[in-house]
Amino acid sequence: MKRIFSTISFILMLMILLPGFANAETALITGKLLQEDVPYYAEGDLEKPVGSLKGINSLYQFSITPQAEWVNVQIGAKNFVISASMIQSAEETLPQITLNQVRSIDTLETFTIYSEANVASKVIVNAQLKQSLQTLSYEKGFFVVNVGGRKGFLKSSDALVKFAKPVMSIEVLQDIPLYEVKSRQRFQIGALKKGMIFKRTKQVANWHQIEMNGRVYQVEVSHTFPSAKAITLVAIPKVVYPAAVITEVNAPVINGAGQHIGTLKVGQTVRLANIRNNLGYIDFMGSLAYVSLKNVKHTNLVQPKKNISAREMSYWLQMYAGMYPEFTKLEVIGKSVEGRAIYALRVGNGKKEIIMDASLHAREHMTTNLLLEMIDSYSLHYLKKSTVAGFNVRQVLDQTSIWFVPMVNPDGVTLVQSGRYAVKNGDLATRINGSTNFARWKANVRGVDLNDNFDSGWSLINSAIKKPSYMGYRGPRVFSEPEAVALKNFVEKHNFKSYISYHTAGQVLYWFMFQQQAQLTRDIQYVNQLSAITGYTVMSPMYKRGSGASTDWFIQKTKNPAVTVEIGPYTGEKPVPHVYFDRVWKQNYKVGLHAANEAAKR
Repeated sequence: MKRIFSTISFILMLMILLPGFANAETALITGKLLQEDVPYYAEGDLEKPVGSLKGINSLYQFSITPQAEWVNVQIGAKNFVISASMIQSAEETLPQITLNQVRSIDTLETFTIYSEANVASKVIVNAQLKQSLQTLSYEKGFFVVNVGGRKGFLKSSDALVKFAKPVMSIEVLQDIPLYEVKSRQRFQIGALKKGMIFKRTKQVANWHQIEMNGRVYQVEVSHTFPSAKAITLVAIPKVVYPAAVITEVNAPVINGAGQHIGTLKVGQTVRLANIRNNLGYIDFMGSLAYVSLKNVKHTNLVQPKKNISAREMSYWLQMYAGMYPEFTKLEVIGKSVEGRAIYALRVGNGKKEIIMDASLHAREHMTTNLLLEMIDSYSLHYLKKSTVAGFNVRQVLDQTSIWFVPMVNPDGVTLVQSGRYAVKNGDLATRINGSTNFARWKANVRGVDLNDNFDSGWSLINSAIKKPSYMGYRGPRVFSEPEAVALKNFVEKHNFKSYISYHTAGQVLYWFMFQQQAQLTRDIQYVNQLSAITGYTVMSPMYKRGSGASTDWFIQKTKNPAVTVEIGPYTGEKPVPHVYFDRVWKQNYKVGLHAANEAAKR
């Protein structure tokens, strides 16, 4: 009797609240079900139920119909009819449902709606009729629908999603695997993130297929939805310096707006089109996207048997610094006459430090290749915790860091490699040189020999060259050139334990600057060790007081050893041909590690 009274009271309350039921659709009343299965009907057809609401005492929201004995319940934005006698009034209220994105779907002939995104959760709707519903969002493989003011979860497999056209935009509803198709086989290369929109080429069975730039990708149709948004593919920039790297983790992929659109699986080879701000430009399904350099690693970047320009050198240094911030540091230590950056890259975390530089002389740019190859090799072995020539690379470089300055004279190198029109002062250099053939050029772009511009007896230099020249002019004053000043200031900021400056050519070692006693004994031993490694001849002491050489200045300034290493056979006044690089590398590949290891003992 109490239950019947409550139901009658509920109906009377509805009639009092809304006399005439003029605005019934706007009144929402909370009630609880009086039995486990409460049938609901399609509006206008009260003969056969199309499904049932489940859950005795479960709360739902209802609205009034013109017939007092019936109430409406909304399922997926569609009104259905339930007998008011099956509902008891309740004081509770249901939390408001927020919309994520409304989509329209069709269901199967029979379907189930759950209380959670889990088929083991409580069932709240059993339906026996195909229906068109609006969804609120998509979660964990379920479409979320409004069921009487509460969230219900419909399995995606109970929905019929139609992809009407072969070529169309597709939205990803949850993270899904991305495959590349090769030789008719699928290989998972990563994943697409929820919310990404892509343009498919066609549908192949239960797969969306994307054909771009000669590559074929596929993703499963499930967990995707047609999108009304048109896709604009952003062109991949022209590749200037080809670089293949490998994902070190499951690497997030972002678009130009900074949105996370996908993931590349760990161990994938990725070809970078460019880099900027520690991001690598990649082709992701035919469009420009980005990965963080810190999420990739290299195997072999530098191709040392060719000219490497100042621009290319800076590119590789930025790559190494971006990939390995945990054990590298990149600095611009100064600018050249024409404003080109002079870079220094630290490899290792050792508190002690040494410095190695190259290309003070413009035509000697093979030395830049040598230092870049050292960086390439040492950083890779540091990462892998492996050894080189018996040296545990990580152990050595965590005691003594190496600062590499691969190109001290970027203007001069550019002039030699690319000619007068590649530099601002090309006309001046041509007048100084007396020719447009700059193969012999050693100086900086305005004709000062940087290795005669340091203060190591500069005023005592006795030279017949009194004006700018392709080589041998010491400059109007000591440290007159910005390149020399940059190296000077950098050395004075640090406490370098040793210095190796690479030059060409002749396969000899210069080391003497009037050292005495223990310093002399130490430096003779040091240069003899380098000779044993390289096979190069140790030059006898030269007692000429006048010098502007960087290593001579370093010895005087720091009282630590410094060696000028002349690589390659002498081939006249021109760059050492690249055909000799393999020999040069074999002779020098462990010099940096030896120098760092030696410094750790002092």
